[in-house]
Amino acid sequence: MKDEPGGYNGFTALYGNVNVQPQISPTGPVKDLDGNVVADSHGNPGFPGFDPSPSQTLGYLATMLEAGVPVVYGYIEDAHDNQGQAISGVSTSTEQTFGPGQAGYVTQLKAFNKAFGEFFARLAKNGITKNNTLFIITADENDHFVGGPPSPATCDGVTTPCTYALKGQIGRRSERGIRHRVRGCDAVPRAQRQSTDLLHHRQPGADFQHDPPARAGSRRDARLRRGPGAERRH
Repeated sequence: MKDEPGGYNGFTALYGNVNVQPQISPTGPVKDLDGNVVADSHGNPGFPGFDPSPSQTLGYLATMLEAGVPVVYGYIEDAHDNQGQAISGVSTSTEQTFGPGQAGYVTQLKAFNKAFGEFFARLAKNGITKNNTLFIITADENDHFVGGPPSPATCDGVTTPCTYALKGQIGRRSERGIRHRVRGCDAVPRAQRQSTDLLHHRQPGADFQHDPPARAGSRRDARLRRGPGAERRH
């Protein structure tokens, strides 16, 4: 950050797996909890991309902690989207996202739970436990389900799986409110609220970081609430 007090004198960092791996796993590529090399979709060793599995993320974090890195952060793919038949038991051509209590969702959560169990057990063998380490697990986007009622109405996802006829997102067009306030507007802007708590702004050419009208518009839209005229998709 440009306003970092004192600047970054004496600060050093390792960027990317190509530089991190030799320091935390000098004998070879970092592996996930199942013993597979952590790699991208093309098989290149390193960070797998935006949707790392629990086994990949927790395997990398465990390797860092075991190497003596005192503070680590990790991101894991969300559990409500179908991450593939191998982990959910459901083809993505059938279901791309899940609602509460759906069979694929429950199966996927069991795989997540298994990975965390293996993670903590592995760390415990190396003397890293809740007695000497603070573990913080939180939500990145606080996603909320957007859809219709479950069927059957008495389903609980444990003894009776749930199904949903309607799943989607809430969106709105905001060109009337933003077009006249954002300088340099050369296209119809769109703000879209998906199932996350984050409002996505798309505005070609606008400097949202430094443009006061744009920032004011973002703050205004952050206070939006769904009304009876909200657009429904599925």
